[in-house]
Amino acid sequence: RMFGSRYLNYSDNGTITYNDFTALFNTKIAPVANFNINGMIWYQGETDAGSPDMYSVALEELAKGYGSEFRFEGNMPMVVCHIAPFNTGAYVIDPVGLTAFNVVFDNFVAAAKDSRALVTLYDCDLRYEKGDLATIHPRVKREIGVRCGKALYGLTCDKTMHEIYT
Repeated sequence: RMFGSRYLNYSDNGTITYNDFTALFNTKIAPVANFNINGMIWYQGETDAGSPDMYSVALEELAKGYGSEFRFEGNMPMVVCHIAPFNTGAYVIDPVGLTAFNVVFDNFVAAAKDSRALVTLYDCDLRYEKGDLATIHPRVKREIGVRCGKALYGLTCDKTMHEIYT
Protein backbone atom coordinates (compact mmCIF):
# COMPACT_ATOMS: atom_id res chain seq x y z
CA ARG A 1 0.00 0.00 0.00
CA MET A 2 1.20 3.51 -0.62
CA PHE A 3 2.96 5.02 2.34
CA GLY A 4 3.04 8.75 2.03
CA SER A 5 2.44 10.78 -1.08
CA ARG A 6 5.94 10.47 -2.53
CA TYR A 7 6.21 6.64 -2.50
CA LEU A 8 8.93 6.77 0.08
CA ASN A 9 9.33 4.66 3.17
CA TYR A 10 9.94 6.56 6.37
CA SER A 11 11.54 4.52 9.12
CA ASP A 12 10.89 5.04 12.83
CA ASN A 13 13.95 7.24 13.16
CA GLY A 14 12.86 9.52 10.31
CA THR A 15 15.29 8.35 7.66
CA ILE A 16 14.15 7.52 4.15
CA THR A 17 15.07 4.21 2.56
CA TYR A 18 14.36 2.88 -0.89
CA ASN A 19 15.59 -0.61 -0.14
CA ASP A 20 12.93 -2.30 1.93
CA PHE A 21 9.77 -4.10 0.89
CA THR A 22 7.41 -1.19 1.54
CA ALA A 23 9.51 1.25 -0.43
CA LEU A 24 10.03 -1.19 -3.27
CA PHE A 25 6.32 -1.91 -3.48
CA ASN A 26 5.46 1.79 -3.33
CA THR A 27 7.92 2.71 -6.06
CA LYS A 28 7.53 -0.28 -8.38
CA ILE A 29 4.04 -1.78 -8.00
CA ALA A 30 1.70 0.87 -6.58
CA PRO A 31 2.14 3.24 -9.56
CA VAL A 32 0.95 0.53 -12.00
CA ALA A 33 -1.78 -1.02 -9.83
CA ASN A 34 -4.53 0.46 -12.01
CA PHE A 35 -3.15 -1.06 -15.21
CA ASN A 36 -5.03 -3.99 -16.71
CA ILE A 37 -2.50 -6.79 -16.60
CA ASN A 38 -3.14 -10.37 -17.66
CA GLY A 39 -0.75 -11.99 -15.22
CA MET A 40 2.81 -11.99 -14.02
CA ILE A 41 6.13 -13.73 -14.56
CA TRP A 42 8.26 -14.40 -11.48
CA TYR A 43 11.94 -15.20 -11.97
CA GLN A 44 13.36 -15.67 -8.49
CA GLY A 45 17.00 -15.16 -7.73
CA GLU A 46 19.08 -17.67 -5.82
CA THR A 47 19.36 -15.64 -2.63
CA ASP A 48 16.42 -17.37 -0.94
CA ALA A 49 17.35 -20.89 -2.08
CA GLY A 50 18.47 -21.84 1.43
CA SER A 51 15.00 -21.19 2.90
CA PRO A 52 12.44 -23.25 0.99
CA ASP A 53 9.90 -23.41 3.84
CA MET A 54 9.85 -19.64 4.29
CA TYR A 55 9.78 -19.09 0.56
CA SER A 56 6.80 -21.41 0.08
CA VAL A 57 4.71 -19.16 2.32
CA ALA A 58 6.15 -15.96 0.83
CA LEU A 59 5.38 -17.03 -2.74
CA GLU A 60 1.74 -17.77 -1.90
CA GLU A 61 1.46 -14.40 -0.16
CA LEU A 62 3.00 -12.67 -3.15
CA ALA A 63 0.46 -14.30 -5.48
CA LYS A 64 -2.45 -13.39 -3.19
CA GLY A 65 -1.25 -9.84 -2.61
CA TYR A 66 -0.59 -9.04 -6.26
CA GLY A 67 -3.78 -10.78 -7.31
CA SER A 68 -5.71 -8.55 -4.95
CA GLU A 69 -3.78 -5.42 -5.93
CA PHE A 70 -4.48 -6.00 -9.61
CA ARG A 71 -8.14 -6.91 -8.92
CA PHE A 72 -8.17 -10.53 -10.04
CA GLU A 73 -11.11 -12.65 -9.07
CA GLY A 74 -9.60 -15.98 -8.16
CA ASN A 75 -5.94 -16.62 -8.85
CA MET A 76 -3.93 -14.22 -10.95
CA PRO A 77 -2.19 -16.06 -13.83
CA MET A 78 1.42 -16.50 -12.82
CA VAL A 79 4.48 -18.12 -14.38
CA VAL A 80 7.44 -19.08 -12.19
CA CYS A 81 10.90 -20.33 -13.19
CA HIS A 82 13.02 -23.02 -11.64
CA ILE A 83 16.39 -21.82 -10.44
CA ALA A 84 19.19 -22.91 -12.76
CA PRO A 85 21.74 -25.30 -11.25
CA PHE A 86 24.95 -23.63 -10.23
CA ASN A 87 28.10 -24.29 -8.25
CA THR A 88 30.50 -21.55 -9.12
CA GLY A 89 32.93 -21.85 -6.26
CA ALA A 90 32.23 -18.27 -5.24
CA TYR A 91 28.54 -18.90 -4.54
CA VAL A 92 27.78 -22.51 -3.66
CA ILE A 93 24.48 -24.15 -2.80
CA ASP A 94 23.93 -27.74 -1.85
CA PRO A 95 22.26 -29.54 -4.81
CA VAL A 96 19.75 -31.11 -2.40
CA GLY A 97 18.86 -27.63 -1.11
CA LEU A 98 18.43 -26.35 -4.67
CA THR A 99 16.16 -29.27 -5.48
CA ALA A 100 14.09 -28.61 -2.35
CA PHE A 101 13.77 -24.98 -3.36
CA ASN A 102 12.64 -25.88 -6.87
CA VAL A 103 10.05 -28.25 -5.36
CA VAL A 104 8.51 -25.12 -3.81
CA PHE A 105 7.83 -23.91 -7.35
CA ASP A 106 6.45 -27.31 -8.36
CA ASN A 107 4.04 -27.30 -5.40
CA PHE A 108 3.08 -23.67 -5.99
CA VAL A 109 2.03 -24.44 -9.57
CA ALA A 110 0.29 -27.70 -8.62
CA ALA A 111 -1.85 -25.84 -6.05
CA ALA A 112 -3.54 -23.80 -8.82
CA LYS A 113 -2.47 -25.39 -12.10
CA ASP A 114 -5.28 -23.75 -14.07
CA SER A 115 -3.74 -20.34 -13.42
CA ARG A 116 -0.04 -21.10 -12.89
CA ALA A 117 2.76 -22.47 -15.03
CA LEU A 118 6.33 -23.55 -14.40
CA VAL A 119 9.27 -22.91 -16.73
CA THR A 120 12.31 -25.08 -16.29
CA LEU A 121 15.82 -23.98 -17.18
CA TYR A 122 17.69 -27.26 -16.99
CA ASP A 123 17.95 -27.69 -20.75
CA CYS A 124 19.12 -24.11 -21.37
CA ASP A 125 22.69 -23.23 -22.20
CA LEU A 126 24.02 -22.51 -18.73
CA ARG A 127 27.14 -20.62 -19.67
CA TYR A 128 27.30 -17.71 -17.34
CA GLU A 129 27.68 -13.98 -17.73
CA LYS A 130 31.22 -12.68 -18.01
CA GLY A 131 32.52 -16.25 -18.12
CA ASP A 132 33.74 -16.11 -14.54
CA LEU A 133 32.88 -18.18 -11.52
CA ALA A 134 31.42 -15.28 -9.54
CA THR A 135 28.28 -14.92 -11.65
CA ILE A 136 25.47 -17.42 -11.45
CA HIS A 137 22.92 -16.11 -13.94
CA PRO A 138 22.51 -17.91 -17.27
CA ARG A 139 23.22 -15.78 -20.34
CA VAL A 140 20.17 -17.05 -22.22
CA LYS A 141 17.79 -14.35 -21.00
CA ARG A 142 15.94 -14.18 -24.31
CA GLU A 143 15.23 -17.89 -24.42
CA ILE A 144 14.01 -17.88 -20.83
CA GLY A 145 11.86 -14.81 -21.54
CA VAL A 146 10.32 -16.43 -24.62
CA ARG A 147 9.48 -19.55 -22.63
CA CYS A 148 7.90 -17.48 -19.87
CA GLY A 149 5.96 -15.39 -22.37
CA LYS A 150 4.59 -18.46 -24.13
CA ALA A 151 3.55 -20.01 -20.84
CA LEU A 152 1.77 -16.82 -19.75
CA TYR A 153 0.11 -16.55 -23.14
CA GLY A 154 -1.13 -20.10 -22.70
CA LEU A 155 -2.60 -19.27 -19.31
CA THR A 156 -4.24 -16.01 -20.32
CA CYS A 157 -5.52 -16.92 -23.78
CA ASP A 158 -6.88 -20.34 -22.81
CA LYS A 159 -4.62 -22.21 -25.23
CA THR A 160 -2.96 -25.53 -24.61
CA MET A 161 0.81 -25.56 -24.54
CA HIS A 162 0.74 -27.82 -27.60
CA GLU A 163 -1.09 -25.12 -29.56
CA ILE A 164 1.45 -22.51 -28.50
CA TYR A 165 4.55 -24.48 -29.37
CA THR A 166 3.31 -25.68 -32.78
